[in-house]
Amino acid sequence: MTDRTTSRRPQILLVDDDADVRTFSALVLRTAGCDVRLAEDGTRALEELASERPDVVVLDVQMPDLDGWTVLERIRSDPELASTRVVMCTVKTPVEDEWRAFALRPDAHLAKPYTIVDLEQVVRSLAEEAASHP
Repeated sequence: MTDRTTSRRPQILLVDDDADVRTFSALVLRTAGCDVRLAEDGTRALEELASERPDVVVLDVQMPDLDGWTVLERIRSDPELASTRVVMCTVKTPVEDEWRAFALRPDAHLAKPYTIVDLEQVVRSLAEEAASHP
């Protein structure tokens, strides 16, 4: 994803309640040169965000506890986090949550199941954007 000799590795927070998805996605992103922190639910994601701001949050929509839209709403309402790049991942089509997407402004959507290429490309693009326009 980045030239490791001249720039820092993208910092990614991956949030999904499915352990297999977390493991697979983290492996893909780490192989692509990212540092990845994991959260299994919305509450844990907000705790991680309070301790360190990532370049990109990869956020599942359907989770117990706090769903992805609620987490995104809290990210966007926090002045320290509002500009954080967020990828929403869902088995639903973005049209089903169109009003929430319009109001909360996720930076990208990934339909589940997503491919390795799609995950890597969207995260790369947003991490590069974050690095050039923090």
